[in-house]
Parts: sequence; C-alpha cells; structure tokens
Amino acid sequence: MSRKSAISFAAVALTGLLAAGAAEARGAFEDSCDSIRIFNNTNLSANCKMRNGNVHFGAFIDLNQYIANDDGKLVWRRGGNFGATCSSISVIHPQIGRMGAICRQRNGMTVFSFIQLGDHIANIDGNLVIVGFGPEHDEL
Repeated sequence: MSRKSAISFAAVALTGLLAAGAAEARGAFEDSCDSIRIFNNTNLSANCKMRNGNVHFGAFIDLNQYIANDDGKLVWRRGGNFGATCSSISVIHPQIGRMGAICRQRNGMTVFSFIQLGDHIANIDGNLVIVGFGPEHDEL
C-alpha cells in the first residue's frame, strides 16, 4: 500500500470512528422504546426493545438525578432535582423524546420549559441509561 493510500485509508477510518462516537453521545431511546411516560412526577418509563428481540416492559429511570431547573429552563445536570421546582411534568412528544414542565423561576414566576430526553437517554438492551455525560454536567 502506498503512503498516499495509507493516509487516505486512515482518514476514512478516523471519520467513521468520529461519526460513531457522535452517534453514541446522543441516546435516542425513543427510536426503540414505546409507551413513553412520566410517573411519580420525575420517573421516565418506557417499554424498550432488547437485543434478543424481546421487550422490557416498564424500564425506568429517575430523571430527578439528571435534570435541573435553571431559572425556569430544564437543563442536563447531575443531581438536578428539577422535581422540587417544576410541576405538570409530562412527555409532550414521545415520538421525539421531548418532556415538558411548568418550572419556577428565581423571581417566583413560572414558565413552560422542555428538554430533549433522547439527547442523553439511551436504550441499552432494554434498559434506560444516561449517556454522553461529562464534567460539564456536574452540579455547579
């Protein structure tokens, strides 16, 4: 293999790895789960496909551990506790993994806010798990 061919091959391989990494960073659980809903105020529940073709009915994750209310805006943050200052929490567009809530701002007013759950929630063999969380998601 010539040096030029080897460099071209390496560039294509690296591009593929970067694309795969970007895909893994987004959870997109909504693509392989249905009956997506919120229960007990902050728990996300869904029926999710497993690798063997079966379905894990009632897979769930407590979103309160990962989502915060930042002055009326729902944001991804470890230890978020958004349930303490938001109400009417529901999945408003399950086909795209969007959750909405009415959240209190620092000034006492309330606003409607939403967040894309599929940005950081994946279906891993029928289980809802957090993905793509780094230091930028730690509590401030």
